[in-house]
Amino acid sequence: MVADPGTPPPDLHRPVAIDGFDEMQDGTGELRDHWRYVMGSLRMLGRAELIERQSEVAHVLRQDGAIHHENAPGGATASGGLDLIPLLVSSDDWATVEAGLVQRAELLDLVLEDLYGAQDLIRQGVIPVEVVHRSPGYLRPVVGSTPLGEHRLVHYGADLARRDDGRFIVLADHTRVPAGLGDTLEHRLVLSRVLPSLFRDAHVHRLAHFFRGVRRAVDALNPGERGGPGIVILTPGPEAPDYFEHSYLASYLGYPLVEPGDLTVRRGRVWLRSLAGLQQVDVILRWVSDELSDPLELLPGTGTGVPGLVEAARRGSVAIANPIGAAVIESPGLLPFLPAASEHLLGAPLLLDSVDTWWCGNPAHLQLVLDEIGSMVLQPIDQVSPTITSGAMLAGAALDDTVRQVRSDPQRWVAQRLPAGGWTPTLIGDQIESLPYSMRTHLVAREGSYVALPGGSARVPAPGIPIKVPHPSQPPSTITAKDLWVLASEPERPGTSLLSDAGTDAGGGPLVLPTPPTIAGSLPSRVAENLYWFGRYSERAEQAIRWARAVMTRIIDATDQGEVTGTWLPDLLDALRRSTGAGQAGGSAHEPAMIDDPTVDVLDALYPPDGRQGVVGAVRSLSSAALTVRELLSDDTWQVVDAMQDEIDLMLRQRPTTAAAAQQGLSHLLTSLFALNGLAAESTVRDPVWLFLDAGQRLERAQLLVSTSRATLIAIRDIDADALVYESVLVANDSLITYRRRYRSRLRIGSVLELLIGDPSNPRSLIYQVERLAEHAANLPAEDESGTPTEVAQQVAALADILHDADLASIAYRVDGSRRSGLDELLGRTSGELTSLGEALGRHFLHVEPPRTLGTLTRTGTSSP
Repeated sequence: MVADPGTPPPDLHRPVAIDGFDEMQDGTGELRDHWRYVMGSLRMLGRAELIERQSEVAHVLRQDGAIHHENAPGGATASGGLDLIPLLVSSDDWATVEAGLVQRAELLDLVLEDLYGAQDLIRQGVIPVEVVHRSPGYLRPVVGSTPLGEHRLVHYGADLARRDDGRFIVLADHTRVPAGLGDTLEHRLVLSRVLPSLFRDAHVHRLAHFFRGVRRAVDALNPGERGGPGIVILTPGPEAPDYFEHSYLASYLGYPLVEPGDLTVRRGRVWLRSLAGLQQVDVILRWVSDELSDPLELLPGTGTGVPGLVEAARRGSVAIANPIGAAVIESPGLLPFLPAASEHLLGAPLLLDSVDTWWCGNPAHLQLVLDEIGSMVLQPIDQVSPTITSGAMLAGAALDDTVRQVRSDPQRWVAQRLPAGGWTPTLIGDQIESLPYSMRTHLVAREGSYVALPGGSARVPAPGIPIKVPHPSQPPSTITAKDLWVLASEPERPGTSLLSDAGTDAGGGPLVLPTPPTIAGSLPSRVAENLYWFGRYSERAEQAIRWARAVMTRIIDATDQGEVTGTWLPDLLDALRRSTGAGQAGGSAHEPAMIDDPTVDVLDALYPPDGRQGVVGAVRSLSSAALTVRELLSDDTWQVVDAMQDEIDLMLRQRPTTAAAAQQGLSHLLTSLFALNGLAAESTVRDPVWLFLDAGQRLERAQLLVSTSRATLIAIRDIDADALVYESVLVANDSLITYRRRYRSRLRIGSVLELLIGDPSNPRSLIYQVERLAEHAANLPAEDESGTPTEVAQQVAALADILHDADLASIAYRVDGSRRSGLDELLGRTSGELTSLGEALGRHFLHVEPPRTLGTLTRTGTSSP
């Protein structure tokens, strides 16, 4: 692509009055040098192509899971989307930003050390004690603790904006949970896919080197190198709005993603509840806010966090990045005092100014704020998520009330004057329009200092938002993200990746890597359980679709022949409900005379009004389980799951009213499930991830086969009705062609049972599922060191004995009146064993401490593993 270095495309760019610094154009309206190539390239693309590629950006984000469905855990989309046009920063400008942020990170690390240690800054009056002690981020339980590692502050995030003269300033510091790092990586990967030639030729600094630095910084905190999980990423869970980036980072960095419930503290050490038992954790990369980290010492009664985590950190048995208590650095009350702290601790002035901030506890500052309140934004310093008040929006009684609050407790308040900020070109519909922005970038500790991410994310408010510079408290739906491209002075070396220096250390010498942990030792039991249910829900959805298609085909054929209420219909409808999880009891739901429109019954079973069962419920549950193990799923797998959710959403919006319409939608879903199962079968390494995924699928298939067989094969009807039912059962279990090829006779119950229950070569048979479950049970981690088979293995062995001992030829024809009593007994007994097997698997995911005897009393207590 040859770029036109002229002015912005006249047919795309809509000029607006800019109150601030124009990133793209200088004062004469000419493109700045570092924007010429990019804008010329966009002009060459043209309006239609820009719109198409913006749609592709949204599509890729949706496929990757960065934008969630409304019914998924965590809610709807986490942002207003990603703009196709990046924010460009020249190499010279970035050098200034980088130097200022590295100095600022070093300063904040020293401030954090002092506030929880010697407190010289408070004693010498550099920082008022009220500013520190009124901050909810200042946690007294960790005062005096000495975190592991050279730096307290391992990961630091900063929000920046431009002044009118183009100088960058810091709007806010982020040290508690510096969110956005995973989103930055995702945005970069998306734009490099959608605009590959533009990204390649624009000389954009790559990000992989920084993420290698993140891994080195975290690895350096792990002195144990025990071969267990060692390092974990702690997330609040799928309900957190930033969960996507937590799972994305875990997948990219290669660390296990855990939730608070996956960890336990015993004897002052932190342990992971893994498949292989309790494994010691040495380092926690924390994405859980300070106040929710430990319910014992920080927020008693919340029930969230890891009880005892603060004590483990005090003992030095676990390193936490960033340490609990780091949130005090985020207090806006510290901003007015950072210049003096810099002179005191570093002996040098700040290279990057902070946003103009006044602490009202200073009488002179208080008077200035009250005199100029119309140009200020105010916020209290004693709230975790402070309410921001814009003076420009106040008048009358509201203004008087705000002034009264500030005067009554001035030490509680800070005021800021936000700059007009920088304005950057943004694609709005089919026009390019300049909008104000702020940006966030990140730094990570390295030996003796910090290294800055050569990029980041910008935040652009929707047109009409009154706050010129987006504030972190602004609703996410009003924000559009932009990838920040730092342009290099010369081409970057291509092909750099996170693993490109896996064989050398930073100095070029050989890198000695720790022994990789076993999968069982690093896989949390919770994740294994979610994989297990992922397999079960995928099989439940497939079986529901197969049964729905089989029943609807039978109904269509019967309608053509003028018969829709045969003796076969109630039992087939019962089997359909059982396949969706809507019914497990014996007997049919309807008598033949009570069924007015069987198509309605089928559709109600598939798409129940509450959305909790049927195909809708199965796919939704599948999506929820997939979200909780997002870091273990390939992009292809996630895209299939997302496509199924799209299809379900479409079905709910346009609920089919005829069998033919429903058949079409179900065929699309079944194709997606085939793709999902194919990816699992051909792309998943045969480790515990595969074990629990496949075990869930096998158990669900076995249970549904038994349940639907009880609904359809026990009752004895006339010959023609039995034949119709047998054929539907074979169709639903994908075995009709095999039956015809093997038996070449009319349908007989004995042959059907032989194929569906006792044939070990049929992947759809009951014995096949049991034998696969037996293989998985043999590979489960042992419950103790005695070599005794696990409870799961014992249950599977008992079930296999039942099926191998069954004489199907005899059982098929042992009847009691109009029922096959022998088959009823076999299936009932098998159903009970399968239920017990499922319960045993469920207990395998738990790590319950055995009771200990103390004198004459028996109690359950903590003990070392």
